[in-house]
Amino acid sequence: MNIESLNELWNSSANRPAPDAGQRMASHFVSSLRRRRRFRAFWLAWTSFLLTGASILAVTHLVRNGLEKMDAQWALFPLMALPWITLAYFWRAFLRHGAVSGASALPLRAALVAAQTANTAERHHLRLVGWLFAAMVPFTALAIWQLHAAGKTPGNQVWSMAVAFGVIFIMGALGLRARHRRQLLPEQLTIEARLRELDHS
Repeated sequence: MNIESLNELWNSSANRPAPDAGQRMASHFVSSLRRRRRFRAFWLAWTSFLLTGASILAVTHLVRNGLEKMDAQWALFPLMALPWITLAYFWRAFLRHGAVSGASALPLRAALVAAQTANTAERHHLRLVGWLFAAMVPFTALAIWQLHAAGKTPGNQVWSMAVAFGVIFIMGALGLRARHRRQLLPEQLTIEARLRELDHS
């Protein structure tokens, strides 16, 4: 949801309101919620596709190198399981909440509450992804070490892999923090302020 457009709508002459103006604002909020839901559906589908491909490659690697050696590379199992568990949780939450109600039937207060609920849920999801990154760091390091100990990864490649995964985790964490601080937190504060203003109007 765009904070600038939200503020512009709220501070416009339509804000004290004629029912039609309030309904237009509600439609704006609901349209933003629908765009967010479509983006989440795309993100979940794309993540599922990438994770499926990575899992197939990992399983193929383990099978080709002999199932009897899997005990020496056990860190790959939690490394694969943690993202799948998190993804399953996200899909469950996505399907449980369902689609947003029609804009024409949703009053302004209900639209604001729905936007607040969506914002809170997304901030919760960001925290879960952050915890996922934190949990995967030690398993990733252990998996790299196990591959090296098994003679499958030369010493120079070990450091390259460690640096590559380190950059991925750091950039991912910075991206999560930026989205929370620059978009979701200001959005939440703005919605709360608008709800308080409605209570006192």
